[in-house]
Amino acid sequence: MARVVKEFHQNKPRRAWPDLILALTPFSPHEQFTALNCPFGMWIGSEDELFVPEKVLAFADLAVSVRAASQASIIPGAKHLSVLLRAHETIGPWITWMVQENKAKKK
Repeated sequence: MARVVKEFHQNKPRRAWPDLILALTPFSPHEQFTALNCPFGMWIGSEDELFVPEKVLAFADLAVSVRAASQASIIPGAKHLSVLLRAHETIGPWITWMVQENKAKKK
């Protein structure tokens, strides 16, 4: 993936798919995750065809200041797109927890 992004920046091909890759792929993920200052959710399928799940989740640990309130996990059996069919199993409970945490902080 990084090679594709680098080639795109060097060669500027006239195809649409590199633009999509650049829009969805952090250019400097170490710096970007380290700079996060609000909780985030990150879910990836265990069978993802484009990314190595363990490597993706390692980026979550770079967001030290918000890691405790964030959620990053692997959804068993899900692929890159099929994760959308199962993500609600973990996203829903996390959103509920975040709402409850925010209510508790306002009291």
